Amino acid sequence: MTSTRYRIGVDMDDVICNTHASLIEWAGREFGLSLSDRADEPIETLLTPPQNAIMTEMLNEGSIFRHLAPMDDAIEVLTELYHAHDIFIVTAAMEHPGSLQHKFAWVGEHLPFFDPLRLVFCGHKHVVDVDYLIDDTPHHFEKLGGRGILYDAPKNRRENRYQRVRNWRDISRLFAAALT
Repeated sequence: MTSTRYRIGVDMDDVICNTHASLIEWAGREFGLSLSDRADEPIETLLTPPQNAIMTEMLNEGSIFRHLAPMDDAIEVLTELYHAHDIFIVTAAMEHPGSLQHKFAWVGEHLPFFDPLRLVFCGHKHVVDVDYLIDDTPHHFEKLGGRGILYDAPKNRRENRYQRVRNWRDISRLFAAALT
């Protein structure tokens, strides 16, 4: 059986890596906040403007990106997809330039098979020529030549213009026909 080989772009933050959970934990340590019962809300809405400014400084420094936990099943499913499709990690690292070296190191540790030439640090993601982009930020789909697949996150729960996946098992099922 012949299967289609797709070009698939995958975002890092809150898609491959559990950035939101790390930010909730960081805010607890930094500001003494107990936010675990509100973890389904966007972090920016849980902090005051001065706290958000401190969080932005911390993100701009970038080292938090080196220590993020992978999302459940992300490594396993990415490994499967990598062998069946042309996978690119597409991350808007220009938002926090200090994250570049840390994200690169994260991929090297957690995805050692991943060709670093398929790691795309960018600003606007529509510049990447992919059939599919899996991302938690819907504005990245607006000028995209391919199809956007929205990875569920607290910040995008009201978005309904794009196909939504809730986890990496959903992604596996979505591309299962092409894996056989």
